Amino acid sequence: GGESLDAKVIVRGTYAFENLSISTGAGNDLVTIEAVNADHTTLDTGDGSDTLTFDGRTRMEALSGGLTIGESGGQFSFTGLPDRASFEKVELVSIHLGSGNDELTIENSVDDVRVEVLGHAGDDHVSIMPSGATPSFSGDFTGGDGNDTLTLDINDSDPNPANFVDLT
Repeated sequence: GGESLDAKVIVRGTYAFENLSISTGAGNDLVTIEAVNADHTTLDTGDGSDTLTFDGRTRMEALSGGLTIGESGGQFSFTGLPDRASFEKVELVSIHLGSGNDELTIENSVDDVRVEVLGHAGDDHVSIMPSGATPSFSGDFTGGDGNDTLTLDINDSDPNPANFVDLT
């Protein structure tokens, strides 16, 4: 049997908050953010096997933003999806881009957070910049309709110690 889900939170359209804070506590949690307009969104999923999804599939305009993951958690920024968010204790970050020509930059210095990007329609460009002493990135990129580009930037690192698995 699979693991049971302890908390499921979906944020579909939250506006006019200064700050939005979501705390789910320990357990296997699923948090999906489709649209939020807050100065800052903070997410703490506690211990467990947790998934955070940023879902821009309903967006027609081009999305542009970034995801940074480090030892103390991560930050995500996309206009309206949300403008600025921070998270901790998340094991999987899933990002659904919109139907425009979207751009996403991912900077990751840890290997215990997996990132999945689904491009959907449009000519999307995703840049991955592993960082840290031994650059690492664990994730999947699936394009969609359009001409999608995935760029792996290891300019500041020696590629010899990097371990590239299932790069297709």
